[in-house]
Amino acid sequence: MDRQQQLFKTDSTGTDETLVLDTSKRTVNGGLCNITTMAASGDVLVAGGFEGEYAIVDLTSSNGPHDHFDIICDWAPDSKSYITNHVHLFNSRSSYTPQAVLCSNDDRLRVLDCVTNTFKHTFSFQAAVNCSATSPDGRLRVVVGDFWDTLITNAETGETLQTLRAHAGDAFACAWADDGIHVASAAQDATIAVWDARNWRHPIAVLPSEQSIPRTLRFSPVGSGPRVLVAAEADDYVSIFNAQTFESKQLFDFFGATGGISFTPDGQSLFVANQNKSPIGGIMELKRTGCGGASAASEAEEFEMEDEAVDWIDDEALAWHPRVACGVEERWRRGLDLGSVEV
Repeated sequence: MDRQQQLFKTDSTGTDETLVLDTSKRTVNGGLCNITTMAASGDVLVAGGFEGEYAIVDLTSSNGPHDHFDIICDWAPDSKSYITNHVHLFNSRSSYTPQAVLCSNDDRLRVLDCVTNTFKHTFSFQAAVNCSATSPDGRLRVVVGDFWDTLITNAETGETLQTLRAHAGDAFACAWADDGIHVASAAQDATIAVWDARNWRHPIAVLPSEQSIPRTLRFSPVGSGPRVLVAAEADDYVSIFNAQTFESKQLFDFFGATGGISFTPDGQSLFVANQNKSPIGGIMELKRTGCGGASAASEAEEFEMEDEAVDWIDDEALAWHPRVACGVEERWRRGLDLGSVEV
């Protein structure tokens, strides 16, 4: 989103950007539209705004921007802020159509059907909702906000099933891994808690941030190699944790405010947005290499002998899993040591 209230799309090869959303002529409550958060999955992009406005964008449209722009109508009457803090997308279990989950400052979480542009559910919480993530099977949802507890809810009824306590401050980020088991939350106390959905009694790991508050969490996609959890702080630091043991990490250090992070669908590239002005600011791409220094082949043999899973599902299941973006040969070639090859 640029200062002229326009949103563009491009790709990692540097092709010219294409306009996908223009809000420069739209007003909300007498002011300009201000996009605060957005998410894209497949062919749809959903953006949320400062005054409860939102847009659904068809990314496949070839005849110019094609979007639905609207505003939330069921605001909490006593709320002083309607900022959309976070949005994520998942597919409906019944219709398989994309659903957007909007977390708002008016203490509400809303589920929007992107095909019909109708809100299917509105759930109320004790304070502002800052982030949520839906489990891979679409049955459960983790919710965090301006409260210390991390809530595990029924995704379809909103009922709180588990109340998790690991933080000493309001929480801003959460994520649910592709195995359906690992859940992470990050809070103002500068810690990241990781939970096992098979036993909610205690977190399996509590990880410190490098310097400031973690604002965004992402688990690596299925089929992308050894599991990692990426935590982006408000400024300067992105940590990539080993999501098998949670005992080690790689630290990416830069100068600037973090605008967001995102994996490519195959998990081989991690994009980090730096909000600082040029020449410091921009979008940085980090490419995944190797699996800890050894060749991919030798590591695969080692893990096979130890019977240790390195991905969110076993290797046989990767062959048919719909979210795996590459074949077995490509996965095997990742990280091979080609330093001795003469070209």
